[in-house]
Amino acid sequence: MSNMREQEKLEKAEPTVYVIQDPGSKNLENARKFGTLEVILTGKEDPARGTRLLTNIMMGVRPIDYLLLLGSPLFIGVAMHAGLLALNGKLNVLVWDKQHLEYVKHEVNV
Repeated sequence: MSNMREQEKLEKAEPTVYVIQDPGSKNLENARKFGTLEVILTGKEDPARGTRLLTNIMMGVRPIDYLLLLGSPLFIGVAMHAGLLALNGKLNVLVWDKQHLEYVKHEVNV
C-alpha cells in the first residue's frame, strides 16, 4: 500500500534538472521544459569539494529527475557515477543536440 502512495507522489512531483556547474552565459531555457533547474556547483570549487557536493546531492536524485551534462569533465563523471549508484544503474541525462539546437533526453542504463 505504501509503495502505491510513494508512486503517486512521484508521479505528481515536478522533476528536477540538476545542472552540474554554473552555465555562465549559456542559455538553459530549453532545459526548463524537463523540470526545475538546480545548479549544483559554481565552477570555483576545487576537485575535492566539488566531488563531495556532487556526491551528496546526487545521492538524492529520483527516477524522474535529469542530470544536465554541462561543466568540467571531472565533475560530469562524478555526478554520473553518484547518480547511477543512487538509482541502481539508471539515470536520465540531458545532452545538447547541436543539429536541432535543443537539449535531448537520454536514459543511461548500465
